[in-house]
Amino acid sequence: MCDGIGKDHLHLNNNPPQKRKIVYLGICVLCIFASLPFIWHIEVFLRSQTMLLRTVNVLVALYLGTVYVLIIRYIGLSVRNFLVLTGFISLYAVIIITSDGFDKKMHLIEYGLLTYLLFDTLRSRFTVFSVYMLTLLFASLIGVLDEILQYFAPGRSFDLGDIISNITAAVIMLVLVTLVEWLRAGRRTDVNSLDGY
Repeated sequence: MCDGIGKDHLHLNNNPPQKRKIVYLGICVLCIFASLPFIWHIEVFLRSQTMLLRTVNVLVALYLGTVYVLIIRYIGLSVRNFLVLTGFISLYAVIIITSDGFDKKMHLIEYGLLTYLLFDTLRSRFTVFSVYMLTLLFASLIGVLDEILQYFAPGRSFDLGDIISNITAAVIMLVLVTLVEWLRAGRRTDVNSLDGY
């Protein structure tokens, strides 16, 4: 559980030093760009082995399951938190699973993570409104740069749909951060709490 440090914003990692946050963010961006040359080959391989759908489902389950557990640890378990969070995470899962193509699904996962890392890195330096706007702007710019670089990568192409997926993931994650903070603010007054609060 969070020990009360930085109650204004969601921080699931017990507020590591700013330099470590920047390293995490850098690793995420590096992974996004480093995957450009070979992700298409992985998709072709998985499709040829009829493993693509299973792989996507496992990745979605791991990603959203991890997000769910970390958030519940942060906000506490109550009936209200369980129902609201389960509903939102289920909606996020449906958006990912029903999106067209393997790459759109991967964009919704990787840019969700990128958006959280951007938000967590920027939140200690800017006002709340500025953090939201800068996070959305930087996630969008990284997404556009990703697509421009894909134009020059063999077997890849520039796709406006991927940029839309990137922005969609960023908006979903920012809504989730806001929802989590709202749930956390009401944690101590929730009479249906299951964890002793």
